[in-house]
Amino acid sequence: MTWRPIGSQNPMLSRLLTSALLLSLGSFSGGCLAAIPLAVSAAKAVGSSVLNAAAEHQAAKGEKKEDFVDEKERCDNLEQDQPAVIELRTAQEGQPPEWRELSLNSATGDPVWAPAMDMGNPSTWRPAQNLGNMKFTPPLAMPEKPGKSEYVVYAAAEPKDALEQDQLTGLSTGFASKTGTFQWHDRPYEYATVEKLPCFPIAQAMK
Repeated sequence: MTWRPIGSQNPMLSRLLTSALLLSLGSFSGGCLAAIPLAVSAAKAVGSSVLNAAAEHQAAKGEKKEDFVDEKERCDNLEQDQPAVIELRTAQEGQPPEWRELSLNSATGDPVWAPAMDMGNPSTWRPAQNLGNMKFTPPLAMPEKPGKSEYVVYAAAEPKDALEQDQLTGLSTGFASKTGTFQWHDRPYEYATVEKLPCFPIAQAMK
């Protein structure tokens, strides 16, 4: 077994112990033998604090790394299991709210939230009054401030096929909490409202 001096794996602790030893020797030369154990105890206490701080720092780094991994996994899952998304806005003061459908688009590289394609054309704005017939519980709050968008994310509460199941999974894993339910074509849906869509940026053309 190779002998390794105390503190060789921790230069900071080694310097602290060396300082303590010099202090104790100085006290000894002055005839103060009683100061030696006090100096050593002080060095041990400081060294322990340094090690504890280093351990806490390392743990914090580990937590950040884990959070990053969790977020990346969540975003990858959201890209694969996209729920339906609509954007709500009031274009100008005094005008009624309107909505359009959004989806993730990777045509130009990294995914971005963009107007969904409808028959080869981007989704257009529609009057939001018809949303009042869908029995939102709690009632859907419409944005009042002109130019400010809010987003409604939804999925069928009782999936009938693999696509609807993926959408429900995306709603559950990609968004922190569900806001409520609504009815559409005599079917129940779950929905969440958010002020900002997660994981991916808004397409530049939408800004």
